[in-house]
Amino acid sequence: MTAEPNAATVLEEDESLEPAASTLKAALGATMTLIALTIVWESLVRQFQVPAWLLPSPSLIGQSMVEWRSELVGHSMVTLYETLVGFAFAIAISIPLAVAVVYSPLLQNTIYPILLALQSMPKVAIAPLLALWIGFGTL
Repeated sequence: MTAEPNAATVLEEDESLEPAASTLKAALGATMTLIALTIVWESLVRQFQVPAWLLPSPSLIGQSMVEWRSELVGHSMVTLYETLVGFAFAIAISIPLAVAVVYSPLLQNTIYPILLALQSMPKVAIAPLLALWIGFGTL
């Protein structure tokens, strides 16, 4: 004869797995975790005297960011522009292609299997090939 746990015990166990009740509590928890990990990182790099070229400390990274702030802002704007343009092109091509594949039996039999095969390939393997074929830069 086994004793079944009562509903209160099961409820208490489940409550510990629930996400934070408020957005502020969740943000505070994530922030405190990030600060703690940064302090551990800084102390380990200093304690074990890890060379900066191998693993720079957070303070050295922050110092470099301050020194290179003008270049970082400029390059960030270029990256943002290229990301948004690429996203717009992806939407402009993928939605009409998806509609065409859904409504055309010819495209379902010709293009759809190729799209499925491309979907199963790791993007990390395709990205260097695309960079070689398409090239670098905005155009």
